[in-house]
Amino acid sequence: MNGLHFASNLNLPVDYATMRGAIVGLSGSGKTNSGVIIAEELLNRNQQIVVLDPTNRWYGLRSAKNGASNACQVVIFGGSHRDLPLEASSGTLIADFVVEHGVSVILSTRHLDPEEQARVCKDFAVRLYQRKGDAEHGTPLHCIWDEAHDLVPEQPFGNGAAESTKRIVRLITNGRSSGIGHTIITQRATSVKKGAIGICEVFFVHRTIWANDLDYLEKVFASHAPEGMKEFRATVSKLKQGECWVWSPEFLETFKRVQVRARESFDSSRTPKVGEKVIKPVMAKVNLEKIRQEIEDLVEQVKADDPEMLKDQVRILKGKIRQLEAARPAIIAAPEVNIEAVQLEERERCYNLLRGKVTDVLTAHAETLIGQLNELPGKASEWIFAEPPFLVSQYRQPSVIPPVTVRVPMPLPKPALATTSSGPGVKMAKACRAILSVLVQHGESSKAKVAAISGYSASGGGFNNALSECRGNGWLIGSDPIDVTKEGSKAVGKVDPLPSHDELLRMWLNKLGKAEGDILMALIDGRPADKAEVGRRTHREHTGGGFNNALSRLRTLELIQGSGTLSLTKDFAEALAA
Repeated sequence: MNGLHFASNLNLPVDYATMRGAIVGLSGSGKTNSGVIIAEELLNRNQQIVVLDPTNRWYGLRSAKNGASNACQVVIFGGSHRDLPLEASSGTLIADFVVEHGVSVILSTRHLDPEEQARVCKDFAVRLYQRKGDAEHGTPLHCIWDEAHDLVPEQPFGNGAAESTKRIVRLITNGRSSGIGHTIITQRATSVKKGAIGICEVFFVHRTIWANDLDYLEKVFASHAPEGMKEFRATVSKLKQGECWVWSPEFLETFKRVQVRARESFDSSRTPKVGEKVIKPVMAKVNLEKIRQEIEDLVEQVKADDPEMLKDQVRILKGKIRQLEAARPAIIAAPEVNIEAVQLEERERCYNLLRGKVTDVLTAHAETLIGQLNELPGKASEWIFAEPPFLVSQYRQPSVIPPVTVRVPMPLPKPALATTSSGPGVKMAKACRAILSVLVQHGESSKAKVAAISGYSASGGGFNNALSECRGNGWLIGSDPIDVTKEGSKAVGKVDPLPSHDELLRMWLNKLGKAEGDILMALIDGRPADKAEVGRRTHREHTGGGFNNALSRLRTLELIQGSGTLSLTKDFAEALAA
């Protein structure tokens, strides 16, 4: 089937993903159903969507029509059917997540008060507009703004509402050049900011009775379709549920009345009837472990890049200082005392207390050492006749000696790449210099390999922001693989040698936690091993949460691959051999 199947006599082009449309109609006229159908069709054609949902009624996209099986894959933030919580401060982070990972999401804001909702929408719109402006992220994305008269009102009211409306209007009006399309859903056309609804290329008008709304729509339509206005005005207030007029003189070249098809997903927006049994739908599963890890990585990047978060922390600390100063008691003149006698008594008390604690600590340590020494003869016999360990490394001793496991932090090696923001050649960011230094010496390489050698996560914001900066300056070419240009070689100047196998391994071990490092060392010989075997080698329960969280972290960093059978990634193995 060509296009997006909207009605029996109307298919929308797939390019609607980057267009702007408005769905207008009374409550119960079928306008939300029309929005859901657009979302279903886009998702079925692998297009990315974001739904701003103040009603907590869009979760039905995740379940089939009968509520008994799975449907579309979308991640829900907030609301009673949430996968992950949505807080007032989450807008920037979710925008980064949407751009970096290409995931479709629903932001359910009903649990937030108006000021918090305005902040989420403002931060999301600002960040999405910034990030999608990068050519690297200029892929189609369709935003659906339900109850737009609350999210983008003509007359903003309350703290933060005006600024939020301003930012959303900018995203709607200017975002199309970056691949961002929009569908505005509202009960009242005149209650939505004219700068947002007035530029829509497609209007879907369900049953509408308000005179000022009809007057506004007639002014919009009349200049392009005067011959159809008489029938439109006579019938629009009598349309049945699911019927609507579609007006699009340029994009669709049509102005006609259609019966919208029924939705294929669960109707979670349907008004409940008295005595009706509530259906709890079966929701499509999402990989929450992967999503949480991706968001944790983004959180660290946002903290490093967002000065507003630092300003918030400063404001909080200043407020606490003021509270402490206000609560400080007035200074009362103290009676005269013999200072020398008090100081002598206090020193003697502290000395006796310290001597007692030191004695207790030394005694405990001595008892522990004696117990361990007594166990050594038996342990020595076990070690002598045991099978040789699977791996001997000068960097990390396997945790095989019960009951005491000592992990001595390894010294950081002399960095193989520049660690300052400037050096020989042109002044540039540390990450840019690291990337270019690898490419100058190794030639065209995959992103993951360059990231592994330079000590970055290939999916991390810092690494990808540095790639964008290098491309913008003409220092490198390609998407994946990538290579340095002549200008990039000249700009980076003299570079330090690439890290050796041992230096690169030591660098990553010092970046990783103990569990991740032990797993990496268990696979360093390059041979695949099943998950249970890696657990045995590292003396960890392979079904435990800590072990699996460590695996997830290593996969995110693209150092290892596989689920049942684990191995080093090809790129990391090549980086070690470089």
